[in-house]
Amino acid sequence: MYFREHIFDLVKPKTLYFLKGIKGSAKEVSRRYAALIKKHGGVDIACIGIGENGHIAFNEPGSDLQDSEMIRAITIDDRSAKQQYRDYKDHPNPAARYTALKSVPRKAWTMTVPPILSAKKIFTIVPAPQKADAVKKMWEGPITSACPSSALRRHRFPRIYLDRDSVALLR
Repeated sequence: MYFREHIFDLVKPKTLYFLKGIKGSAKEVSRRYAALIKKHGGVDIACIGIGENGHIAFNEPGSDLQDSEMIRAITIDDRSAKQQYRDYKDHPNPAARYTALKSVPRKAWTMTVPPILSAKKIFTIVPAPQKADAVKKMWEGPITSACPSSALRRHRFPRIYLDRDSVALLR
């Protein structure tokens, strides 16, 4: 919904493929979506988020930075679920709101780190003081699966937009 409203409705790409439109088990959906990406020449633009725990997309801490799969069904960790709840509990669109923490989905698909890093362009916006620790680890810590967003430093030119609050802990 967010991407449709803020990007797709404005840019009007020629073709979009949504995971929800693919039928089958989680493994089949992952495989079919990866095949679509490959068929169309890879990832042009990755619009991703960085979570409070340092995740990118939903590659949670501990995710394999060299994952051989392009798309993976994952379990969202507790910290990410709490972040999702806080971010959406008061959303202006009632249909996008979570009424309780238990209503936040715990299963999701994510594009893994390698195809994100293969994108021609990466865009991410990281606002808010609660993300300052993740930003510090991303830029000043080691590149590690404990902070998947640190892998963004391997991309030739990621566009990472930070605000005053999210950079507060940087040296």
